[in-house]
Amino acid sequence: ILASKIVDRVDGHHAFLVNRSKSGNMLLPGESLYIMEMTSSSYALLAANEAEKNANVKLVDCRFMGAAGRLYLAGSESDVRTAAAVAEATLVLPLDLDALTDRADQVLVARVAKILFHHRSLNPTA
Repeated sequence: ILASKIVDRVDGHHAFLVNRSKSGNMLLPGESLYIMEMTSSSYALLAANEAEKNANVKLVDCRFMGAAGRLYLAGSESDVRTAAAVAEATLVLPLDLDALTDRADQVLVARVAKILFHHRSLNPTA
């Protein structure tokens, strides 16, 4: 993970700038926005998939071409925080559990671990 940021209560002008080239889901003023950048770029698709399955968020954009991928998710603050934890855990947890526990509160970590444990028990090759 190269960068990970949650922006709470996006202003209307900023929402306009994010949405200017979108034709699908759009960021609305007052919503929270999560932006994550990672390498390799194909991991953006994996993180987006897991985040959408586990939180009520909108996929605003997913860029998966080039060396680094970017993921933009929008929704209520609590849903975006849950999606962020799941997206980060999808990429980080198999490698370094301490990196996740430093950034998330204990309740969120327990929820993400339960989700990933359930996913792995259904698909042991993942």
